[in-house]
Amino acid sequence: MQDDIREFFKRTLNMTEEDLAKVPRGMDKTLSRTAGWHIVAQVTHAVYCLAGLKTGDRYVFRALPTSVIPEESGPLCLRALGPLMTPVNAMLDRLVIGRDPNKGLFLDAHCYDPGLEHGGLGEVHFRLFAEKREEP
Repeated sequence: MQDDIREFFKRTLNMTEEDLAKVPRGMDKTLSRTAGWHIVAQVTHAVYCLAGLKTGDRYVFRALPTSVIPEESGPLCLRALGPLMTPVNAMLDRLVIGRDPNKGLFLDAHCYDPGLEHGGLGEVHFRLFAEKREEP
């Protein structure tokens, strides 16, 4: 296993040496493909959002470890996060196999609230994209 991935597992997961030995062969190479990548879901349209999301807000997810970056993200809303998980996971899968996460996928999503015209209240639409960032 690559030393940087070994240290990452120790630091972020508090993984023991015994358990590190059980990590499947090649996992470090697979995970290293996601290093430095971020997936962004940017609000392209927002009307009457009870969580307070507005056009231009975004959710930013680290690809590794897979988590939202609160200081770069708008108000968290479970009804918005749920529908984002399918395209986010598809993008992560593409990263893991070494393919461009911004190509070949439908990268739009909208929250579960259908809006006033369809029996709900608000509605929020997102456009997703991945970007590579230099690690600090």
